[in-house]
Amino acid sequence: MKRKVTKMQKKGYRSVFMKTTKTVFFILFIALFPIKSFSQQLVVSVNQLEMGTAYTRTQILDQLGTPDSIVNEPDDVFLNVVKYKYGNNTFTTVEGELCFITLKDSTFSFNGILRVGQNKNTITQMGGIIVKNTIDSQNNYGIIDWKPFENYLNGYGYMSVFYNLNTNIIYRIEFTIILP
Repeated sequence: MKRKVTKMQKKGYRSVFMKTTKTVFFILFIALFPIKSFSQQLVVSVNQLEMGTAYTRTQILDQLGTPDSIVNEPDDVFLNVVKYKYGNNTFTTVEGELCFITLKDSTFSFNGILRVGQNKNTITQMGGIIVKNTIDSQNNYGIIDWKPFENYLNGYGYMSVFYNLNTNIIYRIEFTIILP
């Protein structure tokens, strides 16, 4: 004898089917699009130029504009060391890779957030890790060493933020990649 299925039972089956379908799609979404913490997605950049990335001279000029000077300064280890100077600010590539930035005025900012002239606490808006906060009270300055996450650029990249102890205002920002 065939069993008759009522409208209520059909509605219940559809509801279970829809819930199962939604759950499967949710699990697939999570599996295909892994979620990382904010700080691990963070890259350090100035005008969309990311630290530790290789660029041509044209790409740098397109992003930063025409520099006051371009200086080739080969050293004992690297033949292709180029400094792009924009007023008080310097961008240095080694073998084409953006490895050093020194900002001494507010023309540029890191990640569109941190710039010279701001309060040192602005660095907290960047997320990441404050590795060290050094204070030199005799010379009236502090240095905050920061990186976006623990093993950023294989542990070789970090930012140093120099600030006045009396005002807590940033007067210099340096980003460095320690070269092997």
